[in-house]
Amino acid sequence: MYHNVGQPRPGEYPGLTTPTAKFTAQIRFMAKMGYTGITPREWLRWRDEAATLPERPVMLVFDDAYADASRNAFPLLEQLGWGAACMVVTGYIGATNRWDEIDNLPSQQLMSADEIRAWAKRGIEFGGHTCHHVDLRNASDEIAEQEIARCKADLTALLASEPASFAYPYGGVSAAACAAAQKHFKLAFTTWPGLLHLGVAPHLTPRIGFMPGETRIGIRIHLRWGKNPYVSLHDRCIALLDITRRKVATLSERFQ
Repeated sequence: MYHNVGQPRPGEYPGLTTPTAKFTAQIRFMAKMGYTGITPREWLRWRDEAATLPERPVMLVFDDAYADASRNAFPLLEQLGWGAACMVVTGYIGATNRWDEIDNLPSQQLMSADEIRAWAKRGIEFGGHTCHHVDLRNASDEIAEQEIARCKADLTALLASEPASFAYPYGGVSAAACAAAQKHFKLAFTTWPGLLHLGVAPHLTPRIGFMPGETRIGIRIHLRWGKNPYVSLHDRCIALLDITRRKVATLSERFQ
C-alpha cells in the first residue's frame, strides 16, 4: 500500500507521501529480489481461471489517486513492466483531497479524468475508494451502499469497463461496507497487514504499508511474513506504556 509519491508537504499526515527517491529505491530493491508487480485482475484470473503469474508477484495499490503519484511513481513501474492498481475517490477526480482539508491538512492535487484514462491504457488498473472518502466504519448501511455503488458507476462510465477492486478508506470495515463491497467488486482491500492467498476472504484483503523510511531488512521481512513482528512488538509495548502512564496519572490524582 502506498498513497502519494513526490515531495512531502509540511503538516501532512505522516507517511502519506513517499519521497520519489525512496520510492524508486524500494521498487528497484524489490525488482532485484525477483518480484514483479501485478494487478488485481491478474490475481483474480489466476484464482478463477488458472492463469499464470510471475514467480514472485507483488501487488502495489495506491490509495486516493494523487496526481504526484501518477507523475512520479507510474513511469518507473511502466519502465520496469510492472502492473499496479490505483484506488480513486470518484467524487473528487481532478480536485483535491477535501477529506484532509476539512481537518486543515495540506491540499494535494488528485488525478484528472484524462490522466486516469491515459494510465489505464498504460498498465495501471483503477479501482474504487468511495465517492467522498467516507469512513465506512461509522457510515449507515444506506450511505455505505450509496458510496460504494456510485463509485463503481462513476468508474465504469469513465473507463467504459467495470472496476474489479475496491479499497476501504482508512482501512475500516463494517458489516454493511463489506456486504456492499461484495455486491459491487470482486476484491476489496483493508489496511490490515498480511499476505494474500486463497485462504483470505477476498473482500478483507490485507496490505503491507511501506513507510518512507522502510529498510531493506524491513522490506524483506514484510514480503516474507506479511508483517514485521519486531514492529508489532514495539507498537504493543508503546500501547502498554501509554496505558500504564494513564493509570499512574489517574491514581496520582486520586491520592492528591
